[in-house]
Amino acid sequence: MQDDLSRVVEHLNKVSWNSLSAAQKLCALRAYELAFARGQDAVAGSRTAQKLRPHFPDADGWVNRELSRLLCFLGDTAMIGPLLKRMAADTGDRPLLGSGNFVRNPKYGAAVSDMLQSAPRIERMHCAMTLLWLAEGWTKEQRRRYFALIADAVANSRGGHQYREFWGRIRETALKQIPEDQRAEFVAIQAPVTALAEGLPVANGPGRDWTLDQALAAVGRGPSGRNLQRGRDMFAAAGCALCHQINGEGGAVGPDLSTVGQPFTVRDILQATIYPSKAIPDQYLMVTLELADGRSLSGRIVSRDEQITRIATDLMRPTESASVSNAAIRKSVAQPVSTMPSGLLNALNEDELLDLVAYLKGGAP
Repeated sequence: MQDDLSRVVEHLNKVSWNSLSAAQKLCALRAYELAFARGQDAVAGSRTAQKLRPHFPDADGWVNRELSRLLCFLGDTAMIGPLLKRMAADTGDRPLLGSGNFVRNPKYGAAVSDMLQSAPRIERMHCAMTLLWLAEGWTKEQRRRYFALIADAVANSRGGHQYREFWGRIRETALKQIPEDQRAEFVAIQAPVTALAEGLPVANGPGRDWTLDQALAAVGRGPSGRNLQRGRDMFAAAGCALCHQINGEGGAVGPDLSTVGQPFTVRDILQATIYPSKAIPDQYLMVTLELADGRSLSGRIVSRDEQITRIATDLMRPTESASVSNAAIRKSVAQPVSTMPSGLLNALNEDELLDLVAYLKGGAP
């Protein structure tokens, strides 16, 4: 098998790269990928990296992506600097679309228009994912820049369903590649929680201790034609935007609520908000970790691998978490309490509550 791999790669390495068209380069890169996927050969990998590295970046974007993916797979740490540079250069492409593209669909058009004002960092995400092949060979400054660029993308760009969650997964994977005793500095580099709702007004109130019956009665009295922009603002003012997204805006800790109004009734939505612990999905249970040193930590388990458990202990700062060695955990106890706090609606007056409900039911401001 190794001999066959070496022969295939040796033949590919003899091809004149500059004589190939973009389509032919993609075919050649695909052949390289298939060959190396069938087995590892350090010598063949080193020779291939030496041949292809001088040709990065290519004039063709698709060729660039495959080149970077292959070179990082082969462990070429010389790619760290160029890919960080490309990450920084991607500030979000904004297609030039006429306003007519957005007004035709009142439900989704505004969301698309809003997203394009802070367009997703597609190339940055590709480079960030590709760099995950390289667990070693980083300087401390390169690591800082990598996590700062991820934090900037989370805070200042929007995308489709689970866009910010994908960034979170990339970040978590990269953190796991760093030795535990060096990890804290990079854990601290993240998008501030306030960026999710910064600039939006607080509730005017006066609020009340809303019960389900009171909220349902208010909705029954409420006229149609609610203020959906204020509903969007109340989504942030009530703290919902810290953990939940609607149309790509908000946090990614809890479920995406972009289409919550389709399968669920107003009663379902209000009950889940006012009494969040009545029905709790397993992934949103509160867990108490009893540690060997006598301490205990309560919160939501963010991630867990063979060595480390990460737990978010502050419900109002859901993107912050603590790392605990699995060896230090004596016992893990699930609590019948949701990580979503109760009383989120209590700052809202009746009109603000009705606007929020209309927004959650699928209106677009």
